[in-house]
Amino acid sequence: MNKNANKIFSIPLERNAKRVNLHLSHDHVVALKASGVSHLSVGSARDANGNVGAVKVPIADFEEAQFYGPITIGTAPQPFKVVFDTGSSNLWVPSQTCPWTDVACDLHNRYDSTQSSTYIKNGTTFSIQYGSGACSGFLSVDNVGVGGLTVKRQKFGEATAEPGLSFVIAQFDGLLGLAFASISVDHVTPFWYNVISQGLLAKNEFSFFLSNQPNSMSGSELILGGTDPSRMTGPTTWVNLTSDTYWEFQMDSFISNGQSYAPAGGAPAICDSGTSLIAGPMILMTNLNTALGAIPSGTGAAVFPDCNVTATLPDVVITIAGTQFTLTPSQYVLQETILGQTACLSGFLGIDLPKNLGDLYILGDVFIRVYMSTFSFEKNAVGFTQAVHH
Repeated sequence: MNKNANKIFSIPLERNAKRVNLHLSHDHVVALKASGVSHLSVGSARDANGNVGAVKVPIADFEEAQFYGPITIGTAPQPFKVVFDTGSSNLWVPSQTCPWTDVACDLHNRYDSTQSSTYIKNGTTFSIQYGSGACSGFLSVDNVGVGGLTVKRQKFGEATAEPGLSFVIAQFDGLLGLAFASISVDHVTPFWYNVISQGLLAKNEFSFFLSNQPNSMSGSELILGGTDPSRMTGPTTWVNLTSDTYWEFQMDSFISNGQSYAPAGGAPAICDSGTSLIAGPMILMTNLNTALGAIPSGTGAAVFPDCNVTATLPDVVITIAGTQFTLTPSQYVLQETILGQTACLSGFLGIDLPKNLGDLYILGDVFIRVYMSTFSFEKNAVGFTQAVHH
């Protein structure tokens, strides 16, 4: 009998209140995810001959842009902070063997295989290209601990190169992907698949609760094996997935002030815990931000001239599976204060995606913060429920 059959593991997601330059912080949002960190990345792996192959966890919030939480790798456990990312499927952390010239490695926790009695050598090289950088290294195998669970013999990446500014200024060490095996680099079995196959949880689903208190050091959490009823209210709207790659489904409409900002008949969307904003086609999101009175930038982001606008802005309504999900101005306007200067950013981001992805929308943390999101492998669906913020 599964000893965890009736258990739910809650992993708090810490909040980091440290501030950096606002321009860098917002560009980091764009660079890390909206322009491609995981769900828009491409990867490859090579063998020794050079052949290409294809619980509650605490979550920290840095600048409302980076949500991450703790894991351990190895025996004795070595601690890391990772983004729990529903837009990718691989686990990687920096390696102790990365050269001293790699600044991103030097500034973060590094895995040392010589200090783990459960380490198993693999050595296959991997490479992932991102929108504003890359991550490469080699694969290893070891035990991974998350929220009291221990997954044995998890294959993961030891990163030896992380070029680009994005990973240098990142508050997290690496990524833990929670999407499907079909998009896993080198066909590595994803962490969550091993959680289930090793009988660690009875229910094959997990959920995110993200705090709406930007200066709080706690409150956000990843819940493994189900949901936390105290964090939600009202019915859950389930939408079936249209692809077992990312958590992709059909969005019905995207409307503000009577104007549509989505193609007629709707568009594909993904719910992505690794993207901080709500992203959509560049021209449509630019039109939306302009209509809201925000000033668009060349990156697709937009800033409001002042923060008093929230009193007069309209709601934005996203319809999924026939249910309307309303975002109020106070929910989609992100206020940042740096050195006494306050700026308000739009929660809507324009992106230019490859043509093969079409008019894809990304419902990131701005959406998840308002509507607690449950990712169910059992139902092959995503569920959205009104979040309760105390």
